[in-house]
Amino acid sequence: RLATKQDSYIDSILTKLENSSADEVIRLKECEAKLQLQVHELTRRENVLNMRLATKQEEMRNLLAQLQDLKESQTTESSNLHSMLVDPAVNMVFQRMRTELKDSREKLEQAQNDLSAWKFTPDSVTGKKLMSNVVVYYKKIKNW
Repeated sequence: RLATKQDSYIDSILTKLENSSADEVIRLKECEAKLQLQVHELTRRENVLNMRLATKQEEMRNLLAQLQDLKESQTTESSNLHSMLVDPAVNMVFQRMRTELKDSREKLEQAQNDLSAWKFTPDSVTGKKLMSNVVVYYKKIKNW
């Protein structure tokens, strides 16, 4: 009697173990499928990022080439400029231009000083004339 109880108990435990093992296998297979999807998605994303990296590296190489070309052209231009400054005729033209620029700046400064010295005030003679003209025009506009 005890042996049959033990056998039935062992059988029930084995049945539970088999059921739980089957459930565990199903759960593990679902988990494996999810992980495979994630791996696939991450692989696709990695490929996209690698393509973007390659594009950026190509752009960087192009920009470096452009920079090198600009540096070379700049050194060529500066040597050309130096050779022009060595020419006495060009130097004379630059000196004239500097003198004219200096004179123009002085005239501009004088004109600005004159303008700031002559300011409109209602009490000045010019201010009174301007104010009377404004009143006359205002009346004409109102009557129109």
